[in-house]
Amino acid sequence: MPIQHMVWLKPNADTTETVVDALLNDVKKLSSLPGVQSIVAGKNFTERAQGYSHGIIVSLDDKNALSHYAEHPDHVVVVKKLVLHCAVLAMDLDV
Repeated sequence: MPIQHMVWLKPNADTTETVVDALLNDVKKLSSLPGVQSIVAGKNFTERAQGYSHGIIVSLDDKNALSHYAEHPDHVVVVKKLVLHCAVLAMDLDV
């Protein structure tokens, strides 16, 4: 069953939009990892996100692919950068 991995980002006060754009580009580069169907990322345009200004949606083949994605060294590096510059929330859905 396909999985949607969703991430919300709230940049730290000293994190610039340029840094956030670079982080989102790093995330998008993960689309070539095994089991990843697609990655979209962008800036929120509503006032409903309680301060979270950017989002990421990763579509994956299944729960097994999600596990491999989460543990992949390239993903681990990107996550370390994200949490250095942003508050991060994540959720995973069966779809």
